Amino acid sequence: MIIYQENGNKYILGCKLSKANAIFLFIGFMLCAVIYMAASSKRFEIDWNLTESLPQKFFVVDNKKTPKKGDYAAFNYYTTAGLSQWDIERGFLDERGRRFTFIKKIVGAEGDVVSVKGREVFINNKLVGRAKTNATADNRELYPIKELGVIPKGKYYFKAPHQDSYDSRYSEIGLVDKSEVRGKAYGFF
Repeated sequence: MIIYQENGNKYILGCKLSKANAIFLFIGFMLCAVIYMAASSKRFEIDWNLTESLPQKFFVVDNKKTPKKGDYAAFNYYTTAGLSQWDIERGFLDERGRRFTFIKKIVGAEGDVVSVKGREVFINNKLVGRAKTNATADNRELYPIKELGVIPKGKYYFKAPHQDSYDSRYSEIGLVDKSEVRGKAYGFF
């Protein structure tokens, strides 16, 4: 039974009915409803951040909203690193490699200037990150962004606040084309 009474206390779904429990239960049901609606919509997608690069772990991406500088956004990233025969046989990649969804903040857009001094990367002469020499996970060599100068129309520079974030400071990602941006991302807990 969903609601019942025992020893003078009311219970709902096995939890003692108190004001705090009712609020948490309501929030939980609302979150489930939002997730269900987003998952069944073509406009929204749900993504999880599995790394320490962002403070939030759960994101809803609005595919109909064009992000602007200062917004979090989801974009496609392709790699051939670490692919197995299993990935290839099951079609998890195209000619660019396996596609991953990255969520980062847009800190550089059309007209901004990208420069590099050593391994430090700047947008409009403001330090936005330092490119490491090797990746933490597989120790492969990493190189700073090569696309220097004025950011052209339709390109974005993405960054996450974590010092080890894999973002536009590295040549493997660099400036991201607008066609690879999937939408504005909203972070939750």
